[in-house]
Amino acid sequence: MSDSSVRHALSGAAAALVGGPEDVTDALATLVADCAAGVGASAVAVMTRDGDDSRVALLSATSHRAAELEMLQIQHDRGPCVECLRTDRVVRASGDEMVQRWG
Repeated sequence: MSDSSVRHALSGAAAALVGGPEDVTDALATLVADCAAGVGASAVAVMTRDGDDSRVALLSATSHRAAELEMLQIQHDRGPCVECLRTDRVVRASGDEMVQRWG
């Protein structure tokens, strides 16, 4: 995702949350759709954690399948998204590497 695409997606989400009657759910749905388009992904989800890192929650997803995968990570407390939230670092893995790292 280019810097311009990132700025556009985040500024659009921020504007929706601050400047209008738009529901937070709609703003998040727009954000994940913009992010998916920006990186050419078939699915995107937004997860968050509470201040003490003890709880992770799914905020929005572009598809039911993406939401299911994120919820499995939350339930098992492991996976690339959970690791990213816990370490504050980008996590990249695919295929066999994902299976080896997270089962």
